[in-house]
Amino acid sequence: MLTTVNPALVSASARQPLHHLLGGAQDASGCATAQEAFARAGLLDISFTKEPVFYGAQRRLASQRMLVMHNANGETPLGVVSDRYTVLSNADLAHRLQPLFAQAQPDVVGMLDEGRTTFASFKLADFDVQGDQHTSYLIASEVRGADQALRLFVMTNRLVCSNALASGFHRAAGQRATLRHRDDLAEQFSVLLDLFVALNAQSRRDQSLLNQLALAPLARPEQEAVLDAVYPLPPMSQRLLLATAAGRVDEHTDALHQFEVEQAHQEAVRADARYYLDRLSDEYPVFARTAYAPLCAVTELESTRRTASPSALVERVWFGEGASTSRRAVRLLAERVGIELN
Repeated sequence: MLTTVNPALVSASARQPLHHLLGGAQDASGCATAQEAFARAGLLDISFTKEPVFYGAQRRLASQRMLVMHNANGETPLGVVSDRYTVLSNADLAHRLQPLFAQAQPDVVGMLDEGRTTFASFKLADFDVQGDQHTSYLIASEVRGADQALRLFVMTNRLVCSNALASGFHRAAGQRATLRHRDDLAEQFSVLLDLFVALNAQSRRDQSLLNQLALAPLARPEQEAVLDAVYPLPPMSQRLLLATAAGRVDEHTDALHQFEVEQAHQEAVRADARYYLDRLSDEYPVFARTAYAPLCAVTELESTRRTASPSALVERVWFGEGASTSRRAVRLLAERVGIELN
């Protein structure tokens, strides 16, 4: 499956809802409005302010402010922003998301990354990939302290996952959008609905792509070659290369040790990817020698990465390194079997 591991978006339609995995996230199914969903999740009780930033004891920095979140637990600094940064409340965000609640099927709403990211997910469709069940979602998120824009992307979750977590994927291209906040809400609503239509169409193309990958033969050596490309070994620095060529490695023992540690770590990651490839091939023989199997292996591996909390893992696989790894896997496998990404 195309992949970015989503250990949390199992949603109300699968075994373990997202709001059971993430503190503060709530099931939004059945909510008629964004305000209702945000209120149910307690998001309307959270506020954000810009506070002065001081350098040393007395000097105030004129062009910078500290973005602070206020909730029942007190105050949490989220980071330094420009004095021109406009604070968007959760109530305002809910208002801006209302067109999606009117057009799509709400799934869950919540916050990630200690309050920096507020998100809402919407169920688009259930579909079958050669007997393997998936659900596609639209994710809308606001990252506070960033560029004051609404981010939207389509994610597909594989509902049957051997580690009992949902798994998703991001396409290499064409399924993510960024919408800058506008003062003219009527115009923004129109653009948002246009984006929804386009991303919903993209989810249907993703269904086709997954089925193509599940039917595309790929021998085991080629599968392993793709996994190695997804998880490349770190190169030796130019400095170490020159030292090695000159026979002066003993002068760079710390750098050499760090290089060896990084190499060993990535070799272990590659071994884990092969383990998940073997396990999936045993559990689903129909996919054993297809381009679908390595994608599932990457998904499983990314969903088991160690992070500080479940929400940190979701943050990683939706927006961070896990998402980048997933897109790389999709692109490499599509190129390997001759599927054009559009």
